[in-house]
Amino acid sequence: MEDTTIKDELKTYQDLWTAKDYQKALEWLEKHPSSFSAETWHYNLGTTYGQLGKFAQARFHFEQSYQLGKRDETMAESLKWVHKEVESERWESLSS
Repeated sequence: MEDTTIKDELKTYQDLWTAKDYQKALEWLEKHPSSFSAETWHYNLGTTYGQLGKFAQARFHFEQSYQLGKRDETMAESLKWVHKEVESERWESLSS
């Protein structure tokens, strides 16, 4: 793939994210895994699932990203956030 094609594809993803069209951003990510390193692809899936309120899926992808080597402050904060949301969902389901 040419660099301009990759840049155009990434711009499409960025435009979807900026427009907060997370469902279409997710669909784009699922069709273009080779546009990112594996750790970045999983991280982006995690953030997108999180924005869609699908926290178990977000956690899975954040953990995959972590296992593949993404171990920066952003990753740590994302894992804390999604673990908190998953626990919150558990408590809500127990109290209803």
